[in-house]
Amino acid sequence: MELVPEKLENEILSNKYAIKQIPFWFFEKIEDNSYNLVTATNALNELNTSAIIYMLANSNRVLQKNGYVYIRDSGKLKPGRHLIDYDRVLIEHMGFELIHWLNVQNRVDMYAVPRIYKKVKNVELTFGELFDLLINRETTLSQGLDFAQNL
Repeated sequence: MELVPEKLENEILSNKYAIKQIPFWFFEKIEDNSYNLVTATNALNELNTSAIIYMLANSNRVLQKNGYVYIRDSGKLKPGRHLIDYDRVLIEHMGFELIHWLNVQNRVDMYAVPRIYKKVKNVELTFGELFDLLINRETTLSQGLDFAQNL
């Protein structure tokens, strides 16, 4: 099958599959409260500021109450990327509770530390609302975190 954009979109959004791996750029096509699991493996600490806020806002939007967010990465923010402590944001601002954080040392016991959060409350936050909550409109991030102003 040739994967032209229209065919790919139809396949992803179809009901043919019990489990789907949906790319980040399809978020806006996904209905609210329509999934029960969102995963992010070695991804969130690689994003820039706008992308992590976009990911958090849309993951929250598409995830059903009592659904889960599974994260696996170093558990540390990387220099030059963003300063959003997404583990804390899930708990303090988005209605999630930590179910389990595996007590291992990254790159010693295993590569990347897994943890899972459960959405216990429906907290509606748009990208703009979450951005305003975490950053502010006067912050300049367009040239990357090394050139961030007004944080």
